[in-house]
Order: sequence, then C-alpha cells, then structure tokens
Amino acid sequence: MGVPITWLEFEYSAHGNPKTRAKVVDRETASLDGEPFSALLDSGSWLPSMTARICTAELKVATIDRHLWQTRKLTRHQTRKLIGFRFDEPARWRPAVYQACEVGYPMVEARVTREDVAAFWQSQPFDLGIASERGNCDCCYLKARPNLLATIRDEPERAQWWIEAERRRGRTFQIGESFAQLRDAALAPDDAGEISAGDVDGGEALPCFCTD
Repeated sequence: MGVPITWLEFEYSAHGNPKTRAKVVDRETASLDGEPFSALLDSGSWLPSMTARICTAELKVATIDRHLWQTRKLTRHQTRKLIGFRFDEPARWRPAVYQACEVGYPMVEARVTREDVAAFWQSQPFDLGIASERGNCDCCYLKARPNLLATIRDEPERAQWWIEAERRRGRTFQIGESFAQLRDAALAPDDAGEISAGDVDGGEALPCFCTD
C-alpha cells in the first residue's frame, strides 16, 4: 500500500549489562513464534495477568517509546499516538486515559465501524486469513473461555507456547485454569457442545483491551 512502517520488537539481554531496547525488524526478520514475549517472561519470574498486563506495557507501549528515544531522543511527553479504535467500540476509547502523551483516534473521529473495516478489506486483493475473533494474540488470557476453546480446538498447537510458559514458571495466566487444562477441555469430545459460533463471535467473547 506504499505506507512506510517501522516494525519493532522487544529485546532483552541478560548478558553483561542487562539492557532492554526496541529492535527494528522487517517482514523477513520478524519473530514468528513468540520470541519477544518469551524474552520478556525470561527477564522476570512473573506472568502477566488481567490485573498486571505487562505484555502490553512492555511489548507494545514501552517498545515504541524506547524506539523514539533511541532514534530521535523523543520522550513520550513529546509525541502523539494514533490508535485504531473504531467508533463502535466506545468501551475501548472512552475510558482510555494517557497521562504521558497526546492520543488521537482517527477512526473514531471518522465514525468508522466494524462493517466499514470489513468492507475495506473485502475490496483488497489479499486477505490476512485471520478470523476477526482471533486477533493478533492467538490465546490471549483476556479472551472469553469459549473463544480460547474454539482457537485451541481448531489449532491445538496454538496452546503449546502458553502451556510451556506456565510450566516453566509454575503459575498460570488465569486464576483457576491452566492452558494445559484448556487444551484438554477443547479437545475432549464431550466439550464440543460448549463451543458455538454465537459464543465466539459475540455473547461471552470479550473485546481486546491490549492498548489500555
């Protein structure tokens, strides 16, 4: 589409002087198997949770801020961030408060809805092939259980990264259920009736609040 995009990844090195920085990558060099997220978890002994979303803070927000500082010596107080919330997602953009920088919502201002976005992509010559309910974080712990069950049922291998992350740290992302248990439930024949299109596309499915 001719739009210049800078691809960034969180990078942490525990060798010598520990450092955290934003790594510039591209389509060919970008990590495809959760390596930046794994590096973040390896830098501490915790896992993110619904009340401590360190993945969003470090992998997204802070990584952008670090890049701006590394390349332009700009702090977040000197920047304006544009976020792609849609107009029909008021639960996402109305309560959002950013004390450290100016934030704009161009799609809200243009009153863009889910139908508008779907129509735009349908008119393009390519498709990313990602179901709208899956988003860019396949088994995010903030998603509703039916959504997670559907994802793991369709692609069981998606659960493995999350299972391994919990196993290595002896704790779970969610209270009361591990991803190993979610995988077993998703693949159990008697659980099939718990997953329905209605549950996944609406109803219990939670919107993604990763940018809060």
